[in-house]
Amino acid sequence: MSDLIREIDEELRTERVVATLTRWQPVIIGVGIAALLGVGGFNYYQKHQQQAREAAGLRYQSALDLARIAGTDPAKAKVAEAALLGVAKDAPAGYKMLALLRAAALTSALTPQAGVKDYDGLSKNAALSPLYQDVARLRAAMLRLDSADLKEMRQRLEPLIGAASPFRNLAREILAIAAFKAGNFKLAGDNLEAIIVDPHADASMRARAGQLSALIRSGALPDASGAAAVAPAAPAVTTPPK
Repeated sequence: MSDLIREIDEELRTERVVATLTRWQPVIIGVGIAALLGVGGFNYYQKHQQQAREAAGLRYQSALDLARIAGTDPAKAKVAEAALLGVAKDAPAGYKMLALLRAAALTSALTPQAGVKDYDGLSKNAALSPLYQDVARLRAAMLRLDSADLKEMRQRLEPLIGAASPFRNLAREILAIAAFKAGNFKLAGDNLEAIIVDPHADASMRARAGQLSALIRSGALPDASGAAAVAPAAPAVTTPPK
């Protein structure tokens, strides 16, 4: 008797399961189809993004080639600039930032004042990451080093000297040169000493800072043209951020 009851109970449970599955079959099928479509859509999106990055990379490289052969030829530089700005219009974010910065570099090589304007615009461009905005600020400051007064240089560079800034030592070096040129040897010395004691400053930068700091302390100061000779190079930006 107990075996019969158990069999009947199992049959009833099976019938309830079948009835439930039958009732919810359209929903279950719909969820399954949606899941398949979701996976397929995601894979398509990934493939499309990869293809877009590869196409943008080729266009960016082609524009760079035009920039390299342009030299100081204004007409060729304009062609290269147009190609870079074309990349920036619809390329993924990384190539967009690189193209905009390289276009500004082309402009600044021919007309420094126009280059400063372009870099100042990029430093406020929300399409660029904060890191690339800081690169634009530094390059604008370097273009202004020979003509701006110390007040302007401080306004441009002091926001980049915070402990969290990856460009703090480069900003300190540029500001020290500007202060030296303006005769503010204390400000120059303070920034140079900050470079010397910063464990993250590279060896060449520390060496330059140490040499100029020693001259300031000894009082055997070269003229402003000597100070300008130690101006650092602009930060290199050659690959798009991830």
